[in-house]
Amino acid sequence: DIDLLFKFSNDSKCNNFISWLSCNVDKIDPNDQEEEFRGVTKTGKLLYVDVAANLISKESQPKSYLILIRDITKRVNDELERKRLAEKNDQLLKAIDSSQIGIVITDPKQFDNPIIFANTGLCTITGYSKKEILGRNMRFLQGKDSHKLIGLHRLKHAVQNGMAAGGQVLNYRKDGHTVWCDVHINPVYNGPDLSYWIGILYDVTNLKKTQEELRESEQHFRAFGEATTEAMLIHDMETIFDWNSRLPDLTGFSNSEISRMNPMDIFHPLERELMRDKIYPFTDNHFESTILTKDNQIKEIAINTKSVEWDNVSANIQVIRDITYY
Repeated sequence: DIDLLFKFSNDSKCNNFISWLSCNVDKIDPNDQEEEFRGVTKTGKLLYVDVAANLISKESQPKSYLILIRDITKRVNDELERKRLAEKNDQLLKAIDSSQIGIVITDPKQFDNPIIFANTGLCTITGYSKKEILGRNMRFLQGKDSHKLIGLHRLKHAVQNGMAAGGQVLNYRKDGHTVWCDVHINPVYNGPDLSYWIGILYDVTNLKKTQEELRESEQHFRAFGEATTEAMLIHDMETIFDWNSRLPDLTGFSNSEISRMNPMDIFHPLERELMRDKIYPFTDNHFESTILTKDNQIKEIAINTKSVEWDNVSANIQVIRDITYY
């Protein structure tokens, strides 16, 4: 029974094959009438069919029809899958385009490996519009100082050999200002053939600036530390980050030994817990204590402490003066 075989459900008045045929019986002429239905078989399988009804009786005879039913389930499912994938791809592209990092796709099958996709993040980093970016090779972002960096040469070597790689590159914005980019590239293969390159660019200009300022700060610290007669060290209660040459002179420990020490190891064993309580939490302070040198000499010291930020970590600078003979 066709009506039982196809339990069609939709919002129309003629919601199954028999009712559809009844609704259209007066409209059917010798030309084919077609309609698509969705339903389930007796085994519960979802089914899509294309139904054609052709009037085959003569006018003087009771109406009779030739009914042709064609299974179009695969075609409909393929169309639904294509639609689902298209919607998913559209969502993915929107997510990629809205990302703050730069994302670029190039086509090595075309001459000069041109850019075929660039997201808004790349436009923000470089100052160029998508129209200005598409169709060009990525080297248009390079300038006079770009070739001095090993990161760019590492990326070029990877492209020549079809390998993934990463490196920092100095690029130039549309307005001429430089921008430091942490660049990662990955090849996309279709079997043995290279189809695309995907590049991801992070703007690390502020990070590079902070690192440079930190280096200058460290240089100033070392220059100041070597100019004073007091021992100096900087630490976070767990690790000694840096010290001047006066600290080995005062304690008798080598630079290698100091690098492995806990900051509290500088003090006499009987005073370490007391010093920990005085120094932490970090505040600007002044107090006296004792140290035990490598050769077991006890020295009296005066300490000035100051709280600082060191490489984004809360730290403490200690200036230590030997007052043993005062």
